[in-house]
Amino acid sequence: MFTMDIEKRMELITSTGEEVITRDELRQLLETKQRPVAYDGFEPSGQMHIAQGIMRAINTNKMLKAGVHFKFWVADWFAWMNNKMGGDLEKIKKVGEYQIEVWKACGMDLKKVEFLWTSDSLDKEYWKRTISIARSSTLDRIVRCSQIMGRSEKDSLTGAQIFYPCMQASDIFHLGADITHLGMDQRKVNILAREVGPKLARCCQYTHAAGPWQATIERDGPCGTCDRYEDEQEHSRQRDIHDGQCRGSKEKDR
Repeated sequence: MFTMDIEKRMELITSTGEEVITRDELRQLLETKQRPVAYDGFEPSGQMHIAQGIMRAINTNKMLKAGVHFKFWVADWFAWMNNKMGGDLEKIKKVGEYQIEVWKACGMDLKKVEFLWTSDSLDKEYWKRTISIARSSTLDRIVRCSQIMGRSEKDSLTGAQIFYPCMQASDIFHLGADITHLGMDQRKVNILAREVGPKLARCCQYTHAAGPWQATIERDGPCGTCDRYEDEQEHSRQRDIHDGQCRGSKEKDR
């Protein structure tokens, strides 16, 4: 039986993000569900920067402390669709395993986290729901969601990339997520999922606080754009320190 009071749980959860859609929905969720489900999805696509590694581990542990069941969606097929690692699915899988090890090294409580791989999890109902979302959305609306892939509306998208947002919206229902804990760059597809929810005969509540949820939680703050990598070589760090000191000296001389 989880005994932490609602206010403390609210404080822990909302501290992990920048935006919550909405706080009232999040409070109602915590009042009515003992262990709500949160999810974060990631494309295995290369080295992890500090925000992805350390901050993700810290925030996930806060969610776990608040009594949330956390699911990580290892989006290997999404990375494949988005042509990561040169479109080599085997390399993508290896990168996914590497990223999990980075989180372990960063102190994430992996014993309480559930990792699910896209390539092992898609079934008939998933594809039926995904097609329903596509039928409920215009092409223009889907293209506007291309930001979630690190693309822009002006990019030339493949057919797979156009279908990507529909699949990501479907993920939320497939995983039974009450909370989508994603970055601010994922906001458009979370709003899409909230809008198509009633059409799918499911109450769609998410919370953005640094990602999305049953009230959606958007996660990115100043560190969200950090590009410093966990395994960066020492000489690169020393170079950045030196450059920073030089800039500081120049400012003083002005």
